[in-house]
Amino acid sequence: MITKSKADNSYYPNGTPHTTNTFDWKCLSTDTKPTTGVTTNDLLLELDTGDFYYFNGTTWAKVGG
Repeated sequence: MITKSKADNSYYPNGTPHTTNTFDWKCLSTDTKPTTGVTTNDLLLELDTGDFYYFNGTTWAKVGG
């Protein structure tokens, strides 16, 4: 099962609140990673392997891999 949640990416450039529109994803390594509804730099955690991926705009790339 794939779970999508809003990432807390709030930051305050020059004291002005700003929030990016990125999401965190969680799934199993056997799940097909989504490519629709995904934004560049979204993060995905494979719950059974502990591997992290980020979406580069086209595909999921393993962090540190």
